[in-house]
Formats: sequence, C-alpha cells, structure tokens
Amino acid sequence: MTTLPSHGLTGSALELLLDEESIRDLFLDATEELDQLNLHNPELDAVKVSCVTSPVGPLLLGANDRHLICLQFLEIDGCLKQLIKLQHQFGKPLRTGSHRLLAQAEQELADYFANKRKQFSVPLKASGTAFQQKVWNALQQIPYGSTWSYEDIASQIGQPTASRAVGLANGANPIAIIIPCHRVIRKGGNIGGYGGGLWRKERLLHLEEGA
Repeated sequence: MTTLPSHGLTGSALELLLDEESIRDLFLDATEELDQLNLHNPELDAVKVSCVTSPVGPLLLGANDRHLICLQFLEIDGCLKQLIKLQHQFGKPLRTGSHRLLAQAEQELADYFANKRKQFSVPLKASGTAFQQKVWNALQQIPYGSTWSYEDIASQIGQPTASRAVGLANGANPIAIIIPCHRVIRKGGNIGGYGGGLWRKERLLHLEEGA
C-alpha cells in the first residue's frame, strides 16, 4: 500500500469547502447571474448543471440529454468565471434544473464516497482528441483501489514512449473521479500532480484503499 504524504488544508479553508449551505448559495448566485447573461440564448440544447458537496469539496456536474459530460471541482472563489468558461467550451448555455443523468451521477457519487460503490454506471462522453480519448479509456481500466503509473498507461494504449503526453492528457480529463485520473501516480511511487490539488488526490486514494 502506498504511503501518502500529507497535503492538508487549513481548518477554515476546509470548512468553507465542505459547508453545504454556503456552497449551495454561492452556486445559485452564480447561476442566476449567468442566466441574466444568457437572456438571449435559447434553452434548446442547453447543458444542465448541478453542484453537490463531497468530502473533497463541491463538485460541478454537467449533462446533456444522453451523457454526463463534465465533473469538475467547483472553484468557490471564481464560480461564475468557471461557469462562463465551461459554457464557452461547450458552445451552449448552461441551465440549472432537474435532470435524470445528474440525479444518477449524484447518487452514484454519494454511494462512492460512502464506500458503497466501486464502479460507476452513469453514461459518459468526454470531448477530446483521439489521443486523449485513448488515455481516458485506459484510465477507466484501472481497478478500484489500485494505481498505475504514467508509463503503465502509455504501454496500455500502445505508445510506451508517450508517458509525458499521457500526463498532459490526464490533466485535461473533463470528468474527474468517475474517469479516475487520481489513480495515476509516478513510477517510483510518488503520487505526482493533480489538477484538483494533491490533498484531493490523497483523500480519493485513501478512500479507495480503506474500502
């Protein structure tokens, strides 16, 4: 079992990240402001979004009619900016509201964090290059509670010298946790980097090791 170093947050910062009521208010304020910016955009083909709290901070989820297409760590100090960036990326307005795939993803994430689920079944669609798609598909082959190195992923996709490119694709993963980029570490056992912050990666790995 890998021994992980500690990269914790201060108590006040962690309390803010896990304060469900404050996060809900922040997210609703940001989406209301975004709705004002989108007054002239039709809701047709809109991406539905929701925010849920978790042991690794608030999560921003996005879905279209057939797939979950986004799972990001919500930036509490730049929520509106993050939503606008995401909307630009998708080229469609973002809307809050009930959605069966968001509800499914939220329940599966709750089960995962409660150590009741090791695999996700919500349908996914991650937009990226052909190489990124290969890497993200390989990530989903890493067993729960296990870790692979960047070199392992490169070999898995048939490009053993592409470990650096694998790292870049790993960092561009648009659906965190469910496409488990947190399970990729350096060859020597160091956990390496993580776009969501090392403390999140450590918590996710500890969660899976203890299940």
